Amino acid sequence: MKKILIFIICLYSSLTYCQNEDLYILINNEVALDTINAQNDSISLKIFRLNLNSNNLEYEFYINEKGKLGKRIFSKSRKLKLIELIYKNVKDNNPQILINEANITNWLTYEEILNARDFENLINTIKSFDNVYISNKDDKCNKFLIAKKVTLKNMKAKL
Repeated sequence: MKKILIFIICLYSSLTYCQNEDLYILINNEVALDTINAQNDSISLKIFRLNLNSNNLEYEFYINEKGKLGKRIFSKSRKLKLIELIYKNVKDNNPQILINEANITNWLTYEEILNARDFENLINTIKSFDNVYISNKDDKCNKFLIAKKVTLKNMKAKL
C-alpha cells in the first residue's frame, strides 16, 4: 500500500510539473510590430510579425591624410529572423479572453524575445506550451489584460 501511494504521488508530481499550459507574450504600444488584420462577418484574422533582427552594420572610424574623420561601413551577412503569431477566430471559436495580470505565471516580453541568445531555443520553448497568447500591456482595464490565443509560425530566410 505504501509503495502504491508513493507511486501515485510521484506520478502526480511529475505530471503537474512537466505540463506547460499557458504562455503569454506581452507587448506594448511602443513595440515596432507588423500587424496584418482581416475581418468579415464570421472570420477574424490577425497576424503579428515579430522582427528579431539586430543592426547588421559595423562602422570603422579613421583619420585620413588631410586630418578629416573618415568612416567605413561594413554590412555583416545575416539571416532574417521573424516570428509570426497568428490569431484566427472563425465563427467565434477562439474568442479573446480577460486574464488577471496577477494570475499570469509564464510570460515573455518583446524585449526578452528580441534579445534571446539562441533563436532555435526560443522557438522550441514557445512550442513547448499548450497555449500561447499575445496581449498588449498598455490596453489593460484595472488589472485585467485582453489576450488572444495565437499559433506560432516561425520563418527564417537568408538575406
